[in-house]
Amino acid sequence: MSKMKLLLLSVALFSSTSIAANTGFNTDVERCASLLPKAKVYNVSLEYQIDTTPAVPVINTSFGVEWSPEYEPSDADQEAAFQALEPFVLCMGKAFTGK
Repeated sequence: MSKMKLLLLSVALFSSTSIAANTGFNTDVERCASLLPKAKVYNVSLEYQIDTTPAVPVINTSFGVEWSPEYEPSDADQEAAFQALEPFVLCMGKAFTGK
């Protein structure tokens, strides 16, 4: 097995183990998900950008929530739809920071 394939396999295994082992965070996500408006599908993304070029790595995080294509609020309904997401977003912020 090449070194690159071994590295990718190790990263994949580590990632799966880390996510599965972090049941506290998974519990937080489930709790926060209960705050979303019902009968809709949401796509939630969490992305990290890690810059290791400086002496101390710089980590930037982005978090996004999108409606599924089946439910795209009209222009008139967008403000209310965004307000309805606020409890979920605030809850997830606490889950990410641990505060």
